[in-house]
Parts: sequence; C-alpha cells; structure tokens
Amino acid sequence: MLLALAALGGVLVACGGGGATDEDEVARAVKRAFSAQDASIYCGQLTTRRFVQRVYESGDRCRAVIAASDQPVDDIQLSRIRVDGRAGTAHVRWADDVRGTVEVRKEGDRWRLDAFGEDLLRLVVKSYLLGFTKVESFDEELVRTCATRVSTELPETRVTQFAHAVFGERLRPDDAKQFGALLSMCVVIAQEPNGEAVMGRFFKEAMRHDNPPLSDEERRCVIGRVDPSIAAELMSPGGEFRLTAKARRAFAVAADACGYTGSPRPTP
Repeated sequence: MLLALAALGGVLVACGGGGATDEDEVARAVKRAFSAQDASIYCGQLTTRRFVQRVYESGDRCRAVIAASDQPVDDIQLSRIRVDGRAGTAHVRWADDVRGTVEVRKEGDRWRLDAFGEDLLRLVVKSYLLGFTKVESFDEELVRTCATRVSTELPETRVTQFAHAVFGERLRPDDAKQFGALLSMCVVIAQEPNGEAVMGRFFKEAMRHDNPPLSDEERRCVIGRVDPSIAAELMSPGGEFRLTAKARRAFAVAADACGYTGSPRPTP
C-alpha cells in the first residue's frame, strides 16, 4: 500500500496528538496505519479483516506486500474527522494536492482502518493512468485530460476493484491492459474532429434501432473493453463517420460482456 501511496505524489505523514475523545483515537489509528512499518502489526492490528480481504485478498499477501515496502511515511495531515458510533471517517492529505477519505471501524477497543474512500480510489486510478504520459506517441496534455476523465467517469465498482489491486500490488495483466486500452481509446477519439460526436453516433447506429440505449455505465464499460485500434475504424480517410463490420462486431462483443442485454449477438 505504501508504494501506491508514494506514487500518488508524496510521502505520507501523520498529525499527532493525544487525547481521550473518539476523534483523537481515530486520528491516532489512521496515523498508525499509514505510517506502519511492521507488517504483522499493520495487517493484524491496524486494519480490519474486511480491509485486508478487499485490498490484499489474504493476510499472507498483506504481510508480504507491507514487508517488502521500504517507503518512508511521514507528514500526513488529517481533517474533518467524523465519528458515528463504532464507525468513522477522516480526510487525509499529503504532498500538497493529494487528498482523499478513509473509513475506520472500532473492533473491540481498537479503531482500525476499514476502507479507502471513493475519492482516494479514483485518485489511484488517475495516478496509474498518468503513467501513460511516457508513451511517445501520445500527447501528454491529452493523456492528462483523458486520465482525469476516465478516473472520474468509470463506475465505482470498477474503480474500487482496480485501485484495490494497485494498492495490494496484485494487478493482473489483463486489467492493466484494459485500463490502458480505455485511456488509449479516449486519446485516439479526442484527436479526431468532433470525437465525442463520433462516439455518440457510433453507439446510436451500431446497435439495432429497436434496442434500448446504453446507460452511461454500460457505455463506459463497452469502451473500456474495445481495443483502441477500433477507433480508427470509425473514421474514413476523409474524416467521415463509418460503421465497418469489424467495428460493429468488436462493440457488440464488448456490449455482451458488459451485460447489455439489448445488444445484438455478434455473428460467428
């Protein structure tokens, strides 16, 4: 986890303080979790079982990841601490502009880190996608724009799955490829004149006219599953929209995979 946090842009820290209030105990718990160096303590005492399972999938993997991390942790700032019974939230910030929410839960007499907030998880996705600025064929500004857009528009469930895999250092090649394709598709379309209109028109014409329209979530899922090279199929050499059999099939297969029941079945 520490490696992923460091990649977001800075070293983590903790604001200290003693006290007996729930808010003080939550602040201390978050501080200890973010600055932990002992893998057994972090995985067994500072985080909930739910957190370990969701991020690392097992206690053994949690301990292995934390033990292998040598990133120094200091200087995290906490604010907006809220406690409601045995649950709480806190806003964390480091490296000036990196910030997000964490959730904690009290088990027994100890507060533990229980979840990363959606805002922090989306920041992890954006940070990962910004790595594509190193691809020479991509315009850096377009990559930044698309990284922001992809990380903002993706469904929460997909963001959570991907960001947890990054945090837990268990990202599968297929997932990495899919997110890379999603960013690439955005970049390719953005480079075309009226790229947004092209994509919108494709979705309108690619499916049977009597099918219900795709929801925003289905549309994002489909784009994420289609190879970015298909974007070139949507434009003729003269810059006009076109719908080739290859492009229709690719999007139909992706639509089926995304659970779009109105999608026509691709022909063999």
